[in-house]
Amino acid sequence: MLTKENQPDFFDEIQDLPKTFDDAVEATRKLGVRYLWIDSLCIIQNDSNDWIKEAAFMGKVYQFAFCNLSATAARNSNRGLFSNRGNRQLVGQLVLNIRESHGTLLFEDDFFACGVEKSALQEVSDSQQASRYSY
Repeated sequence: MLTKENQPDFFDEIQDLPKTFDDAVEATRKLGVRYLWIDSLCIIQNDSNDWIKEAAFMGKVYQFAFCNLSATAARNSNRGLFSNRGNRQLVGQLVLNIRESHGTLLFEDDFFACGVEKSALQEVSDSQQASRYSY
């Protein structure tokens, strides 16, 4: 997490990243992308002025990104970006052409319904939302 206190250290090297962030770095490199935006590493977390400044650009950051990675199965940043889907049957195939590289994405027929809407990340978000409005 980027703070006012550790910001100078981030200019040299960021060490000991959580598993999800390490996985995002690996995925970004494999996609051949040079830059990676992770909110908690790119916005100073204890600086409200930085939050206001950066929040104004967040729509553009996501809109113009090469791709957006989401660790929907992770309840926190230590779980990793990827999850084991067990022995579920893969029913679809999509061929990707990314910067002259070719890849194949296999997906389940109910991927978005089961993989995103019922994800651990969504459960955490729903419980935070509920506690925010409970009196």
